[in-house]
Amino acid sequence: MLAVAGLLLQETLHNPLAGPELLGVSAGAALVVVAIVILKLPAPFGMLPWLALWGGLIGGALTLLVTRIAQDSLRVILAGAAVTAFLNALVVTLISLGTQSEVGALFQYLLGSLANRSWPAVQLLWPWALGGLALALTLGRTLDVLQLGDELAAGLGVSVSLIRMVLLITSAGLVAAVVAVGGQIGWVALLAPHIARRLVGYCPAWQRLVLTACAGALLLSLADLAARLALAPVETPVGIWTTLVGGPVLLGLVLGRRQ
Repeated sequence: MLAVAGLLLQETLHNPLAGPELLGVSAGAALVVVAIVILKLPAPFGMLPWLALWGGLIGGALTLLVTRIAQDSLRVILAGAAVTAFLNALVVTLISLGTQSEVGALFQYLLGSLANRSWPAVQLLWPWALGGLALALTLGRTLDVLQLGDELAAGLGVSVSLIRMVLLITSAGLVAAVVAVGGQIGWVALLAPHIARRLVGYCPAWQRLVLTACAGALLLSLADLAARLALAPVETPVGIWTTLVGGPVLLGLVLGRRQ
């Protein structure tokens, strides 16, 4: 889900550096979940992805407002980083109001953790996974047309603004559901599409989506194994391991674009 969301963001925004952790989507979703826990708001478990979706959409929308002003990719990422930092500051402020047990649990959550997640979490996620992935595959051909540029896509009969909005909401929904269950697991969404592109180069969108999903699943599984075994019997947050890989890769991508 994270990997496909990253691919949709990168190709819809024509920005290879786009990712939910860099555009405020993950932070916005996490802010809603933390607010529900700390403020003890009445929210059924099954509603968490829907509520997190609104937070993710607001966080992403704040960044996209800047996108309309600054089209340069690096400036958009800087704007997303600023929005993410602001939202995370609100998250930390809320956590400081919690009890000691809540602070400990939310600390793991913010780093991204799969510890103690069992079948109820899977049951919550699979409708979002099937719905989001099915919609992404359905719009695969349109996603290919968008790669030709907005003007040419519009000339071929694609409603660019509407399709872009649908794809961005789909991406936010996939991310929000994962954040509601596993916290801010960073960098999978950014890395997996690049891994898939390096392996196969250009291919139809449905193939890119499938390969990216597989790459993301493998990447997160390997990170989870490291989280479980590296300091056993202590299980570290899986988000630490994805960040250890993702941070240097992002730096390489940024430096590569500047050359």
